[in-house]
Amino acid sequence: MRAFGAVLTAALGLVALGGSAQADDVQVGMLTCELQDKTNYILFSQRKFDCSFDPAGDRGIERYEGEITNIGVDLEVTETEQIAWLVLAPSADVPSGALAGNYGGASASVTAGAGLGAKALVGGFQDSIALQPLSLAGSTGIGAAVAISGLKLTEAP
Repeated sequence: MRAFGAVLTAALGLVALGGSAQADDVQVGMLTCELQDKTNYILFSQRKFDCSFDPAGDRGIERYEGEITNIGVDLEVTETEQIAWLVLAPSADVPSGALAGNYGGASASVTAGAGLGAKALVGGFQDSIALQPLSLAGSTGIGAAVAISGLKLTEAP
């Protein structure tokens, strides 16, 4: 268990460096994603998610399909995974569908029964959207992961 703690401490430091939200960015909503499928090859993993974006204001929920690709050590065997991000943008005027696009950043997690992790990513509309962990991601399973992560979001049909 001490090794998991060391991995998580180092990894969360990496995640803190990976986020690049600007001081003047505005919170425009919250993105939550639920794991649907996972492929893991230890140094490469891919996860598919159903995601929903709850924008600030009066707009309705937007649905997205997400795919996270990790390159790095991924020794996790997870049964469930939920991720929640604060969505930050340079202005509050974010058009519908603006989250669609590619994101990149750092991620880290450790799981022993219930798990914790964080993913800080930047991309989307003109590379201006920042996804910052609202709180640590939750999962159930066992293992640890530290990786460079890419997220592709597409609008759900």
